[in-house]
This record gives sequence, C-alpha cells and structure tokens, in this order.
Amino acid sequence: YSSYNHFGLTVLKENMIGNSITMESFVYGIVRGINIAGLLIWLSCMYSVFTSDKVVYLFGRLSPKLSLYLSVLLRLFPRLKLEAKRINRARMGIGCGINQGNVFRRIKNIIAVLSILLTWLIDAIGSAIESMKSRGSTLKGRKAFSIYRFDNRDRAYVIAMFANITVVVAGIILKQTDIIYNPRIIVAPITSMSYIFYIGFTLFCITLLMLEMWVEYSFRRSRNRTLE
Repeated sequence: YSSYNHFGLTVLKENMIGNSITMESFVYGIVRGINIAGLLIWLSCMYSVFTSDKVVYLFGRLSPKLSLYLSVLLRLFPRLKLEAKRINRARMGIGCGINQGNVFRRIKNIIAVLSILLTWLIDAIGSAIESMKSRGSTLKGRKAFSIYRFDNRDRAYVIAMFANITVVVAGIILKQTDIIYNPRIIVAPITSMSYIFYIGFTLFCITLLMLEMWVEYSFRRSRNRTLE
C-alpha cells in the first residue's frame, strides 16, 4: 500500500522511481490489511457456523422463501468446487482441460468450464427449489421444525452481546476510535470513558471464545462423571 500511496511526513525511504515511502502510509496499509483479514476470518466463521438447518431455524418463521433460498445456496456453494473439478477432469480426457494447450487455448477452456458450471448451477438451484416446494416448504401457515430451543441462557447471551455492541457503537459515535494518518499519526486521546469502550469491545471479541471454553469444560466434566 505504501508503495503506491504517498502521504505523511515521516519518510522511511525512497523507491526506485523517487517516490517517498512514509511511515504513515505504511502503518495505514497494515491497518487496512488487518481489517480485510479480520473480515475474511469472520466470513469464514459464519460460513462454518451457519449451516442450512440453522438458516431454516432463523428465517423459517419470518420468511420461508428467503430461508429456502439461503439454505439451497449454502448447500450448493461447497459443491461448486467439486463439480468444477469433475468437469475439468472430464474435459481433460478430450484434451480441453484448463491446463492444456497454449495460453489462448487455456483461456477458451476456462471459459467453457465456467459456462458448463453456470449451467449446472442454474439447473441445480431450480431442481432444489422445486423439490422443496413439492414438500410444501413455502405453504402458508406451515410451521418450521427445529431441533433448537431458545431458553433463558440464550436470552442472557443475546442481551449481553447487544449490550457490548451498544457500548462499541457508542464509542464509535463519540469518536473514541478515530485515528488520523495524514499528515501525521494522531490517535484520539484516551480518557476515563475510553476504558469503558475498550472493555466492551474486548468482551464482544472474547465472549464467543469464553462460551466455547465453558462448553468444552462442562462437556469434559460431565463425561468424567459418567465414566466414574
């Protein structure tokens, strides 16, 4: 980032064409990279946690159609890579694989594989939706089946999470998280109120970890009691 964006006053070095690489742009690039990496980690965690049955549970009563579409998409995404490999393996038998031929030939083969994969995806989505509709998934008044039960522990957890989110949003609104990178790095002054926002953000980040550790500890304790 600092090689292509030049701002700030603290010059670290000059590149081969004479542009200055500054500490401010370097630090800002690191911060942006961490933000993107954090977003990707969050998305990967959501992809692993939000299975199709949980999507049906969350949206089944509010919007059965949205629940149906989301569950179908979540089911098909893992199959895309596998289906793309199968298509490419079949085309390799006739010399039309994505790694066969010259550059232009490979580009043509990649486009052909994507075209076949898109056709398969459209057909698979249509077949899945029609199959679910034939089972009455979108009928009016249909009750959503779920293996989950929303009890007081879940309510307490949701209240705690929303309280932490409220504290974090309040800190953002009050500009407790602002940092200026141009022309110099200026961090918002830390006050006694800032520690409340920092604690709220820390609790928001580690609540899931603490819950997972507690569940693992409770499971091991109950298993040891059973073995005894």
